Amino acid sequence: MSEPLALTLARFAAETKEIPEPDRALARLRILDTIGLIRAGMATPQGRACIAGMAADGAPEATLIPGGRKISGRAAAMIHGTLAHCLDFDDTFPDTLVHPGSVVVPVALALGEKLGKSGGDVIDAVAIGYEVAARIGAPAGRKLAPRGFHASGVFGPMAGAATAGRLMGLSAGQIANAMGHAGSMAGGLMEFSTDGSWTKWLHTGWSAHGAILAAALAAAGFRGPPTVLDGKNGLYAAFLKPESADTSRATTELGARWDGREAGFKFYPTAHIVQPFIDMALDVRERHRLAPERIAAVRCDIPPWMAPIMCEPRAVKLRPKSQVNVAASLYFLVAAALIDGAVTLDTIAEPSFSRADILALARKVAPHIDPALGASFDGRLAVTTTDGQTLKAAAPTDDAVPRKVRAKFATIAGAADLAAIIEDIAARGPAAVMRAASV
Repeated sequence: MSEPLALTLARFAAETKEIPEPDRALARLRILDTIGLIRAGMATPQGRACIAGMAADGAPEATLIPGGRKISGRAAAMIHGTLAHCLDFDDTFPDTLVHPGSVVVPVALALGEKLGKSGGDVIDAVAIGYEVAARIGAPAGRKLAPRGFHASGVFGPMAGAATAGRLMGLSAGQIANAMGHAGSMAGGLMEFSTDGSWTKWLHTGWSAHGAILAAALAAAGFRGPPTVLDGKNGLYAAFLKPESADTSRATTELGARWDGREAGFKFYPTAHIVQPFIDMALDVRERHRLAPERIAAVRCDIPPWMAPIMCEPRAVKLRPKSQVNVAASLYFLVAAALIDGAVTLDTIAEPSFSRADILALARKVAPHIDPALGASFDGRLAVTTTDGQTLKAAAPTDDAVPRKVRAKFATIAGAADLAAIIEDIAARGPAAVMRAASV
């Protein structure tokens, strides 16, 4: 009988010595990206509310970026995890829709500072956390959202627990115990999508908070079930019933193939699945110098699984009234890209919700389900002009990720010179980076 999956992944988290340099380089970029998102999120109403609700919590252990004071590590991770996700600008695994950065990075930074770990230790823990997030999500794929669950809230606590356990130097058995506890913290209902409530953004913050608590309990000897993932009453059985999960996907070439690198950065503050369509809309607009008044119709070919997320309820997505709804509206965002030639934080801010030009063009955007699509965030876009032409978009390419991440940071964080300090975390250490990042 094979060992429980959580123990296999815990062993990987505890015992992996050599992490490939491409994954360590990606981890540095992911830390930069997440800190930029935290700085951008702290000025939002939801960010301010989260800070007010949590910032008085606990002993001075970790630096809170908003304000620079020290609070408990769990509270810092909770706030930073929520802020990093609250603009829907954080990275995503295309195969599972999990947002790993807003859980893994806040855990690593809070514990790295609290425990006096080196910058290299934090980088390694981030790389490990991403890999565990990728592996535990793989057996579920994209099946959680149709069942009403937010994948980041389900898998986030366990990925965070592995990150925390790595930094704390826990054994494989202790990390498996921590993941066992974290499995009972898994959740995150999609009901926020009905009215645009802010609860969605708590899912990553709570995952980070719960992960540190789970690891602390495991370190103290509090036992958790190592069968938390693949047991009779484990996570896959509970969340995927009546279907079963192919758990072999979680361990195939573990340690030889690094799936954590598949998490894609976002370059627009929207749901990740809309971003290729934004890219394609911008491509058509630029290559054909397309004026909005020339547009008769916009056809978007999409895979079936995307429709409930970015097209439904249709009335809400055509005329969104909240940031949550705007950020996942194919209609609104494609129209905005075609009109403005950009999709920015201003696009998803309330003044844009009532723009007559965007709302009118949004009604011309028509999704078409194509069952042949769906291998990744794929799709097609074509514009029919008023004189009968059909303008097709080129497939988006992405060959300049580091440059684009740094440009994004400079734009949203308001401190371009800070990027070099953060990327130098290996030499400076987490405490110095957090002090520099705080405002």
